[in-house]
Amino acid sequence: MNFTIDFKGAAADAVALPAAAPAPAVSPGVPSSLSGFDGANYSTKRGRVFWPTLDTRKELDSYSRNELIRRIRWLHGNGGLIKGIIENAAMFIGWLTPTAITKDDAWNELADDNFSSRTKSKSIFDDAGKFNFATAQGMINECALKDGDILTVLTESPNKGARVAFYESHQIRSLRRKKEDGWIDGVLVNKGLRHLKYSVVADDTATVMEARNCIYYGIFKSVGHNRPVPPLAHAVNNALDIMETRGYIKHGIKAASLFGMVIEQESDAPNNSKKVGGMPALGAETPAPLLGGEGDETPFSSQKAFSGGVSAKLGRGEKAKILNDNRPGPNSREFAYDQMRDIAIGLGLPLEVVYHMVKLTGPGVRFVLQFAEKWIEKRRLELQEWCHRYWAYHMAKEIKAGRLPVPKDPNWIDGVEWTPTRSISIDRSNDKNRMDEMDAGYGTFSKWCADTEGAGWRKKTVQRTTEVKYAYEACGGVWDELTAEQKYAMVHRPRQGVAAVDIPDSKNSSSSSDDDDDE
Repeated sequence: MNFTIDFKGAAADAVALPAAAPAPAVSPGVPSSLSGFDGANYSTKRGRVFWPTLDTRKELDSYSRNELIRRIRWLHGNGGLIKGIIENAAMFIGWLTPTAITKDDAWNELADDNFSSRTKSKSIFDDAGKFNFATAQGMINECALKDGDILTVLTESPNKGARVAFYESHQIRSLRRKKEDGWIDGVLVNKGLRHLKYSVVADDTATVMEARNCIYYGIFKSVGHNRPVPPLAHAVNNALDIMETRGYIKHGIKAASLFGMVIEQESDAPNNSKKVGGMPALGAETPAPLLGGEGDETPFSSQKAFSGGVSAKLGRGEKAKILNDNRPGPNSREFAYDQMRDIAIGLGLPLEVVYHMVKLTGPGVRFVLQFAEKWIEKRRLELQEWCHRYWAYHMAKEIKAGRLPVPKDPNWIDGVEWTPTRSISIDRSNDKNRMDEMDAGYGTFSKWCADTEGAGWRKKTVQRTTEVKYAYEACGGVWDELTAEQKYAMVHRPRQGVAAVDIPDSKNSSSSSDDDDDE
């Protein structure tokens, strides 16, 4: 027979069942389903899952976003856990340093010097004068981890150079703009949800920014999201619970500290009118029971205070009991660790990286650091997009202002490589193995410099050569009289335990070859 199941908020579907099968009992107003996947079926054994829409474009409205940001900022400002996670994770990501690698070597050197000198200045780089190119990268990573996104507007300095202005997540909002016009959560989008314009609100005044003049920074997790969800959205309730529980425990410990000792009296003991007070101040009249003497009304003296312990005189059937508070207990601590682990894993990092490593062995430490390194590499890919966009804008403004020549390489806009800060997972005890890999041709000097020094390999090679040349000439040698092979051997000396390569003197190479021919 046929029957229908009434789905709340949806049209009823007709489901055909065999005639012998009885219709399942469905409670009024309770959704049900008939699925082989038990996770899709309704059960009274667990709570109802509420997820209002499957349309990712509608998952996070403006009110929910602002409320999440408000709570995460409160947690960041009032608790060490969330503050440490955000700031330490941004520190792990670090910053990227550019090196021009176009086919025009002369232009590369000029471009690197120009970029370094101008972007190190906060007053030149930032319209607000608060950040330079390196510190700004840490700031935008913190904002992306805390709020979800941040907007960088490309502007110019008084001398027509590149400059940026930053606008935080709460400033990107629609002001008297309707969804019917294409504005969603402060962003004007087309049908494919591409960002076209941004509405930036400051002092209740909205300014529309063209997307081509901005760099929008955020980590997207879904195609349908118009703006990224704050990465710590999953952590809000757990973090609030941890802080509230910790506050209750702390309050209990403080309250218990007011009563260090209590007097217990046996039920059949006679009433004792003598009361035990606290330690009096120096110079005050001392009650007789405290000093153990009958009717002793002499002032409290330092001699009595420091000559020996002072104890209370108890009555018949009374005994003193010291109050000890063992909070927080081991179970509450372990539960707090579970909550912290959920917060860390939800962000993508092991708890041991963001909290503590005391229980890890050597292999465990190496594993979690390698795990964290993968997360850092993924974040650096997003950061590199922001950096490359600004680098190209900076160079274009400098070329237009005449401070840089036009490069000979027509594809100069892609002629840049980025060196990250030193890797957190590098194991210096493994240096010999890494050197062996380089000798065998399986490792690169570029990777070595990035991991161990956080520096570009080209500049490091030039610096090393300059130092060797200076030291050689300081010892009385003439650098220009050396052959290229000899210079290379001095800059890259053979490692200990590796046989030195016999490098022939180029001045005698012709005579050596003649001798070989005679033989």
